[in-house]
Amino acid sequence: MHEAPTPFIAPELAQIPPEKIFDVRVVSCALKHAQIFQRWAELPVGDFFVLVNDHRPGPLRAQFAHAVPGCFAWIDLVDRDGFAAVRIERLRRDPAGFEARAVRGCGGVPVSLPDDGVLARIEIDVRRDAAAEAGARVLRLAGSMPPWAELVAMLAERSPLLLRQLDLIGMTVCEEAGGDGWTCRVRVAGA
Repeated sequence: MHEAPTPFIAPELAQIPPEKIFDVRVVSCALKHAQIFQRWAELPVGDFFVLVNDHRPGPLRAQFAHAVPGCFAWIDLVDRDGFAAVRIERLRRDPAGFEARAVRGCGGVPVSLPDDGVLARIEIDVRRDAAAEAGARVLRLAGSMPPWAELVAMLAERSPLLLRQLDLIGMTVCEEAGGDGWTCRVRVAGA
């Protein structure tokens, strides 16, 4: 059985149970805050999650302070170039009238969730790479995708070997042939 590669998680987080980690590094800015507040809405009093992001989430902290004042504890765990982790704990219930679904995205961008459930699309064009290198890049990305993401990979030609490997790590693939190569849309099976 092949193990899917895991995305980088800082050594400082090694003792935190994986189900407590909420990695939003591949979520678009417009959707990120809505996803975080949805996770918050599902969190019971006294519980926490660790938010992993590609930058220190200062604006998000301000949004929490405005939307749910006094209801959360915020602890910066890791803050270095390209990687940040914050522990967010629920101290009490949300104030009356708070609606997690009403939260707007980063910078006030309105949030609308797509019908297909895909919140992030990662596109990669490996048509000019050697077949083995192209396949390896697609596998690395696919193996680290959350269930709400989709990988759109453009390759020079169809690869039965890559299709088998993606199936082995639990991915569903939709294929599209075109005049300039082969495109596969990869998602976690069952997502």
